[in-house]
Amino acid sequence: MDDRLVSDCNQILRLLLNDNTHVNDIIKGTSLPKNRVFTANDFLESIKLINKTKHPKHQQKILVSLTDFGKYFAKLIVNFEKFDESLKSINEVVKQFNDYNRSDEDVRKNILSHKKWNEHEIKNYDSHLEYINEIEIDFLDIIIDIIEHIYTYILIKFTPDKETKDYMNSLFSNKIIYYLQNKIEKTITGEIQTACKKCNNDMTQQIDSEHKIDELYREMSDRLFDSIEDYMYSFFSHTLISNDLKNLIHCAVDLMDLPKEFIEQKIKETEEPSDEFSEEENNKYMENIEPLKSLYKFLSQRI
Repeated sequence: MDDRLVSDCNQILRLLLNDNTHVNDIIKGTSLPKNRVFTANDFLESIKLINKTKHPKHQQKILVSLTDFGKYFAKLIVNFEKFDESLKSINEVVKQFNDYNRSDEDVRKNILSHKKWNEHEIKNYDSHLEYINEIEIDFLDIIIDIIEHIYTYILIKFTPDKETKDYMNSLFSNKIIYYLQNKIEKTITGEIQTACKKCNNDMTQQIDSEHKIDELYREMSDRLFDSIEDYMYSFFSHTLISNDLKNLIHCAVDLMDLPKEFIEQKIKETEEPSDEFSEEENNKYMENIEPLKSLYKFLSQRI
């Protein structure tokens, strides 16, 4: 598919996400030539991402609005952009974390103390160093899985035709290649072996659409929640990385479009004591789990 047409369509969808508008406003808002806006609008209408109707007060003007599919896809474009920015931010933080390793231990302690790291963070720098390099690789792995689930969701929910799939693929294939390339390069650079954590659910089962969608979200949420819990103890209150890690999680949840009930279920699970632990162990667990519980509540409130 023509790259310029894809780019023009993406710009128009992004603009329409703010509000319905007419063609002249699209031309002004995107700064695209008139003929390219007409071509892109005709294409987006043909694949059922926009509707074109006559303006109720000005019959010469054409109003352009997003369909339900168009709204979903436009949000997807915006959320991919936000995730990419968040990924760049976490990349800089991880690089900074690794750069401190170039100094000898005493010098590094002074530097980190000056950066207002607490004693626990400074003391555990070496153990955290082995762990922090996995964050980017892990989230690149997660986002590749998420793209697979998003694509399946679209097929189930909107049943796109071949032309629509060609347009979708221009976004998804570029993203998958970009994330895979980053993941492979970081894996090789860090000499980290990552195990495949993908689920083994059979997506070809003949089950109803709603159940399929529920299974998709369950797989995505389980994958994300497992990773969140892995990083919680080391980095949720860490001076350097805490805010950027939480922002990365927020963006991943937004991109997944995760239903609120999945997060509420996770909150409920964190509140339940384990039969395998003593009362003292359960009390300690509830104390330690509080930052994670607070994050889940915040995520739930954002939806």
